[in-house]
Amino acid sequence: GLTEVISVSRYLFLFLAFGEMLSLPSFGEVPETTRLFPPGGMQGRIVTVKATGKFPVWPVSVWTDRSQCQWKPLAESGTFEVSIAAQEALGVHLIRLYTPGGSTAVRRFVVGNLVEFNEVEPNDKRSELTLQTEIPAVINGILSKSGDADCYLVRLEKGETLIAHVDAHHQLRTPVDSTLELIDARQSIVIRNLDSSGLDPRIVYRAQHSGDFIVRVFGFPETPDSTIGLAGGDGFVYRLTLAKNSFLSGVLPLAVSRTSDTSLVAVGWNLPEAVKKILFKTPQDTTDQKGESRKGPIVISIPGIAGQAVVAIVENPVVTLSEPTQEAIHTAQTLPGTFSGSLSLPGQIAVHSITAAKDSRWIVSFESQSLGYSIDPMLSLVDSDGKVLHANDEPSPTFVWQVPAEGQYKILISDRQRLFGPSQMYRLSVQPETPRVVIKTDLD
Repeated sequence: GLTEVISVSRYLFLFLAFGEMLSLPSFGEVPETTRLFPPGGMQGRIVTVKATGKFPVWPVSVWTDRSQCQWKPLAESGTFEVSIAAQEALGVHLIRLYTPGGSTAVRRFVVGNLVEFNEVEPNDKRSELTLQTEIPAVINGILSKSGDADCYLVRLEKGETLIAHVDAHHQLRTPVDSTLELIDARQSIVIRNLDSSGLDPRIVYRAQHSGDFIVRVFGFPETPDSTIGLAGGDGFVYRLTLAKNSFLSGVLPLAVSRTSDTSLVAVGWNLPEAVKKILFKTPQDTTDQKGESRKGPIVISIPGIAGQAVVAIVENPVVTLSEPTQEAIHTAQTLPGTFSGSLSLPGQIAVHSITAAKDSRWIVSFESQSLGYSIDPMLSLVDSDGKVLHANDEPSPTFVWQVPAEGQYKILISDRQRLFGPSQMYRLSVQPETPRVVIKTDLD
């Protein structure tokens, strides 16, 4: 009896002691950072990055979800030397700066395959601008205050196509709904775009005459409020990609199978035929340099061409629907499956035909805007008689489907605005319903 009392007392003491430890003061103040600038860099380069914020303790340690960038704190508080690997570094890197006192919120650092520049202020007026001669390129900028608009001067020859793309919200999670404008020498707005890649804009313009043009970037709050005017702030960073003629917007399909080779077809503007087809061989292309299986998505780029494509790695077969017909239908596919396609004609309807067993339960999920594309979807599930079993017009619809009878069904996808082109791409997944846990937090 005494032994049991002693054991219980010991556990109680340890429990209370641990509770006291939880209430102890932290090891100093928690670091804070509102932005990283520049918010990205080129493969194979060394970049000096400034973290703006409060650092009661310096140097800080750096956590990242990927090992292809080495972050070295320099003597100046908030400054890092970032060495970017020449391979496997493409895409978004999640970054946290931390001390024994705590961690900053997640910041994002994007690695690309083009030469990069940082904006030079002032750049609000035409008289302040210098010609951007190196294209394709990425320009890192900040809308630093309310009313801010950044301008960049480019020269186009007649017949050249300019592609300008802003990445602010989709990859960097900047709280801005940005806008792009192209202005000619007469100060006339030639083209304007607000939303092409989610909330991020893209303009594509074929020059009708030779001359100098201004690319202007500005934005509004991500969440609309009573403010009337342009938004700006410490964390309003963006990456502007400027390219002429060729631009990679994505690949079809937007997924590769871990179980079989997958042929990818590059999609975009004026892509050379020699680079349009890419073959992913399994398993070597779904493993990293250490031979370990990749879990996250794979980022694809083409040397010398602007733009990136992000593809998921899935365990089931992948079906591509890319025929440029008004109602494109593929042959019936046994589930589970991952499907991908594009809307390349005005008013086009993509139809995916599937075969399912009675009483089986599936999770159907559609992605376009969440992947950085533009489809405002109208999605419906119909049986062999054309009866609509489910209809959904949410931006990223997901629903559970219990099959009423064995047979063939179709999932129909169209765009509400009848838009079409290289930005109208999607991924559709039909997977078995399995127990799952979803954890949500307001903290990034």
